[in-house]
Amino acid sequence: TFHSYNGQWHPYHKGEERVPAGHFFYGQRHAVPADPELAAAVDNRRTFCIPEVEAILEEPDKRERFAVYWLGQVMDTAKEAGMRLTLSVECQESTPLEEEKSMVREVLALYPQIDVLELITPEGGGDNSQPLSSPEAAALEPQGIDLWVYLPSGAPCADAQAVERLEWVDGQGQRLASFQRKWEAVIREWSLRWGERVKGWWIDGCYYPDAMYNFPDEPNFKSFAAAIRAGNPQAVVAFNRGLEDPFLPQCPWEDYTAGEVGDWLPIPGQKVRERLQGKKLHVLSYLGQTWGQGQPRFPDELVAGYTKLILAQDGILTWDIPLEPNGAIPQDYRRQLQALGRMLEE
Repeated sequence: TFHSYNGQWHPYHKGEERVPAGHFFYGQRHAVPADPELAAAVDNRRTFCIPEVEAILEEPDKRERFAVYWLGQVMDTAKEAGMRLTLSVECQESTPLEEEKSMVREVLALYPQIDVLELITPEGGGDNSQPLSSPEAAALEPQGIDLWVYLPSGAPCADAQAVERLEWVDGQGQRLASFQRKWEAVIREWSLRWGERVKGWWIDGCYYPDAMYNFPDEPNFKSFAAAIRAGNPQAVVAFNRGLEDPFLPQCPWEDYTAGEVGDWLPIPGQKVRERLQGKKLHVLSYLGQTWGQGQPRFPDELVAGYTKLILAQDGILTWDIPLEPNGAIPQDYRRQLQALGRMLEE
């Protein structure tokens, strides 16, 4: 995965102004200190940057051409090694949609090597004054599609600043009470901002329920669920503990099973139904070779048959599918989903 903020590896428009690529360190300049020992250890002479850029640092056009060429060469090498390339680019919520679309088109033209274009919020979190879910909810509502939220139970692990400030420690099986209170506060704020637009939540990574959540005093599953439902008390919630026991309810405060089953398609029997404790049966698997990747692994008849099996048990089924770099559903999956729809109507 390669990452680019606006103006780093790709240009963007700021009103009528075109801002070229080649703005490293968010456009800031960091001078090399006048230290003989340091000077002997780095290739830069005056300013920290890619060494080949230093001679053209004051020439924006040349710097942009070099930036695009340099990243393109790295991508070509990665492709030769058989890697699948993702380029993540930061989007500002305050930027008009047409400008964002223009930026996306230019990125795709500059870097035809990429397999996935990922649009993310700025590293610092961006402008959070507007409800993030408003455009999505407005687009989905006329189609009768509810808006749901996926979140990890831990901090965003790729964000070093969030990990540090939230006091998150991954994979340790500790209670992490200070982290939990901070993370609950973040989720509560999001929930209040989004309100009734969000109908459901799927919380990933609750791998240590006995170490982190199964306590009579807060923070616990009860306080976690309360933060999630702060903006919509009717929202449904599931806590995922992984593949170990996908249909085992975690606590009284969730509404359906997380149901992650990976590459197998279980047939929930009477024993599973007895353990549901009134929760909704939910199964989560993927139609591709793995999560979000590969060609369809099942014939249409199997997909339809398994879906009908789960629905016949008053359950619900979520199929994960890959997406194109522009967010579209690949043609093979569009065809399979359309076939599934027809078979379900039979």
